[in-house]
Amino acid sequence: PPVTTRPSFPAAGGPPPDAAVLAREVRAGYGRGRSAVQVLRGVSFDAPPASITAIVGANGEGKTTLFRIVGGFHRADAGSVRVGGLSPATFRMRHGLGILPEGQRFPPGWTVEELLRRTVDLAGVSDPAAELERAVAVARFDTTTLRRPAVRCSKGNQQRLRFAMALVGRPRVVLLDEPFAGLDPPSRAAMRAEIAETAAGGAAVLMASHDLNEVSRLADAVFILRGGVVTPASDMSAEELEALITGEHT
Repeated sequence: PPVTTRPSFPAAGGPPPDAAVLAREVRAGYGRGRSAVQVLRGVSFDAPPASITAIVGANGEGKTTLFRIVGGFHRADAGSVRVGGLSPATFRMRHGLGILPEGQRFPPGWTVEELLRRTVDLAGVSDPAAELERAVAVARFDTTTLRRPAVRCSKGNQQRLRFAMALVGRPRVVLLDEPFAGLDPPSRAAMRAEIAETAAGGAAVLMASHDLNEVSRLADAVFILRGGVVTPASDMSAEELEALITGEHT
């Protein structure tokens, strides 16, 4: 069966040097007529290379919809999104994206090592053995964990596996949906370091997270998604971000 976590598929020659994500007045909704729900009502932001851009907000505000549009899996009703100067779907097909989806399930029966090997094979990297070794190092898995079926791993190990798979092929655009979900403190610290290193290596990292402490600690730019639009909220503490999200900010 195919790997359910979407790996990156880098093309020969690699992506363009400027892999910025540019969103302008993005609108999107679901349903028709009286049942129509407008989720995004004009979202605009930049996620430049070599940086971490965070989108935060309450459940149901449209973060996952926005990420699906940026990833090229859902079309916006209006507005535009460009990734590396291309449409999201074109960039993904030509150059690949690193995607960590929230709660993505693994196919039964596949071990952690088999999933990592499959992801490396699909990515078409020049040195599969070295890339597999790097993926294992990113996930910080020991031999016992590598041989365990992924569906029988702890939530934390499953999340670390998703992250390692997302980074295979060193994608220049990385989308992380709740990357810290289910992680214990050591794994959280390791994830934080890897995200920072990924951005330092030149990638445009776009992250959605309810963990406002990690957001305020990691992100170079923060946008609050509320009521279908985004508001810049950089250089704020976790408490200040929470007050804005909940509407308690004075």
